[in-house]
Amino acid sequence: DDPSSDTILFYKEVCQQSPNSSAPILTVTNVTGGINSTYNYQWWQTSPITQQVGTNSNTYQPPTNNIGTFTYECVITNAPISAGCEYTTNTHTLDVIAAPTVTVPNQDATICVGGTLADLFINVAIPATGTVNYQWYENGVAVGTNSPTHPPITGPAGVYEYKCEVSFSVGGCASVMSTSIWITVEDDPTAIIPTTPDDICDGGSILNPLNVNVTGGTGSISYEWEQILPTGAPNPLGTSATFDPSPLSGPQTYEYQVTVTYTGNGCDPAPSNIVTINVTDDPSSDTILFYKEVCQQSPNSSAPI
Repeated sequence: DDPSSDTILFYKEVCQQSPNSSAPILTVTNVTGGINSTYNYQWWQTSPITQQVGTNSNTYQPPTNNIGTFTYECVITNAPISAGCEYTTNTHTLDVIAAPTVTVPNQDATICVGGTLADLFINVAIPATGTVNYQWYENGVAVGTNSPTHPPITGPAGVYEYKCEVSFSVGGCASVMSTSIWITVEDDPTAIIPTTPDDICDGGSILNPLNVNVTGGTGSISYEWEQILPTGAPNPLGTSATFDPSPLSGPQTYEYQVTVTYTGNGCDPAPSNIVTINVTDDPSSDTILFYKEVCQQSPNSSAPI
């Protein structure tokens, strides 16, 4: 009898991949028959074109650098060819489909603690068949569920890197790790007026304008300086980073505060501490002698003290 063998794999769907093939290795096993136990193997691609492939081996791994449907067979013979001992295996069909791609739209953001962010997402060009699985990572730690979207953290303050690993059920489709999405969470702003001016007299001026030290926050900053009136009501006065209420007239205690506001997502207004400026009466004394007439005298003065 002519040689014979077990069947080779009938069908496989894989993803396009090069230079390494994602196709299974086809193997001819349990070859028997023929005029001797020495067998020659010649693999053929039979579609879309017919051509010899591979070498004299009972195994062959088809390439997967091109998309399409390809068929393969192996012809087993005994030498000499003139003996006519020949067997052709069943046909293996290989479907090579486009490899999936993962893209990440720019979603980098900087917010204040407690700000609002939409769920992060990725775009996946899904293979024609099979299922897709998702695994999100936050600073390298697996988080979330099997979903193409993930809600980012909005506190505490810190820098958070998000990636998503996408895997596919189709044979040979390698998992893909997305590029990074960076979320920076800042503390809400705090504002401190660092110094309290020295007391001044009625109509005087403070030595240096009031200024404010600000930490935290994100976005564009704005300032609103206010005098706190005795009634407790605010009295807006200035919108610069510094403020000089001088000159101050009228002996009393003046109270000032600045509120710092950022335009960033989730940033709460930050009222500063209240500083006081004490304005006192100018110095005063009893009257001195109004008038005295005296004679010229020197070196000792004849004027009254």
